[in-house]
Amino acid sequence: MNEEAERQALIYQLLPNARVTATGSDFACDYGINIYAETPVIMGDRVVILDAAPVSFGANVRVENGVVIASLTHPLEAAKRRAGWQQASPVKIGDNVVLCEGCTVLAGAVIPAGSVIEPGKVVTR
Repeated sequence: MNEEAERQALIYQLLPNARVTATGSDFACDYGINIYAETPVIMGDRVVILDAAPVSFGANVRVENGVVIASLTHPLEAAKRRAGWQQASPVKIGDNVVLCEGCTVLAGAVIPAGSVIEPGKVVTR
């Protein structure tokens, strides 16, 4: 088995609920099992997906270099943060979406079909 075939086999094992056509270098996620895509997703380099809650991708989604998708957040109250509390909310990304380089998608965000999230932008809803 060549190096690329081994890499793809590992991606399929890490992301059992997602079809990923291409994954760049330095991909990272929390669990992998909470990432869902029924059709292929293309991911660039240095993509991070914090999948404490489900992260769902629509059809024909492109995730460019340096994108962070975080379904995990922390409480605003300092006492709860000190106690180690965390919160997780699902992220939903519609069909034909492009997440441009360096953008961040936060917990609970819903990105409608056909959206293009510009480089460096932060999506909160």
